[in-house]
Amino acid sequence: MDHQPFETWLVSEEPLTPEQQSSLQAHLQDCPRCQNLERTWNQVETLLGERPVVQPAIGFTLDPAIRDGEKLACYGSERDGLTMRRLEGNRFEVKLASPLPPGRFRLSCTIPAGNGRFRWFGAPFYVPAR
Repeated sequence: MDHQPFETWLVSEEPLTPEQQSSLQAHLQDCPRCQNLERTWNQVETLLGERPVVQPAIGFTLDPAIRDGEKLACYGSERDGLTMRRLEGNRFEVKLASPLPPGRFRLSCTIPAGNGRFRWFGAPFYVPAR
């Protein structure tokens, strides 16, 4: 049995069309796998919704072989107010100016690796709607 697009619809934040909603409900009547996914996803959202919203501070350490720490640059998806500081050696911390709003957020940091290439670090975040 093909579980797409039903699995995607179950975890999507986008509203479903009436046709999609009807198709999903009909599929859930006969699919234990998707019933389990729906139940589990609802539990995850409930647990996430019970947690307080915090201003994340992300820390990481560059490989000791990387000597150009001052060239490190970090960016947030659709968000201003990132501050980055070097703690000691090759240890860095990135802070956000305010708690993340509901939805998805990605932190991306890059540093030149030589020969026109870059090293990349990414961290995804998800904040459920309350």
